[in-house]
Amino acid sequence: MEKREKKKVVEGAGKKGVPRKYNKLSVSEALETAEQRLTALATRLKRYPGVAEARKKIGWSPPNHPKCTLSGRIITQEQTHIGLRLSRRTVLMMKDPQKGRIPSNYRPITCLCTTWKFLSGIIVAKMNRHMAQYMSWAQKGIGSNTRGAKHQLLVNRAVAQDCKTRQTNQCTAWIDYKKAYDSIPHTWIMECLEKYNINRTLRAFIKNLMGLWKTTLEAN
Repeated sequence: MEKREKKKVVEGAGKKGVPRKYNKLSVSEALETAEQRLTALATRLKRYPGVAEARKKIGWSPPNHPKCTLSGRIITQEQTHIGLRLSRRTVLMMKDPQKGRIPSNYRPITCLCTTWKFLSGIIVAKMNRHMAQYMSWAQKGIGSNTRGAKHQLLVNRAVAQDCKTRQTNQCTAWIDYKKAYDSIPHTWIMECLEKYNINRTLRAFIKNLMGLWKTTLEAN
């Protein structure tokens, strides 16, 4: 044990009280005895199998949740895609009442069903793990727990300043959408999925669902 750890043990023993079996020993002897007992206990604990090893020995396997099984059938079987109710309503919330009823002053909020949220959450988690093979962690334009626009602007600024300082050439391409909510073509989404080698079955599932996307606009 290090000096700091021994000091903490001594201070803690002074507050809580020393066990009777250590009363007759000096501080150094008591610490050494306690350290030996902890080492022996750790050695015994290492002999016990972990959770994964214990499951392998008894042949245990996690039960299949009904919703997980159903989601797999929905993705792989095309005839089940039609059964999904993807017709939802979109409420247009006014941002600033003083600006009046102009299209840019409304924020669209779409109410989605729980089944679609559950299913899309599974797909997004799988895609994130797949995209981690191709996308660098420093490239924060995509991924969870990131502020895409701000991080992208900071990265672009750093790259531009670096090129300006080193006086090197730079080629930049921007794809800007006025309203990302309704302006991104579905063909571009499918092309991106294909470029990053997303599973064919999953691509076909997403493509079929795009034809079923319907929403009703309601102005608040």
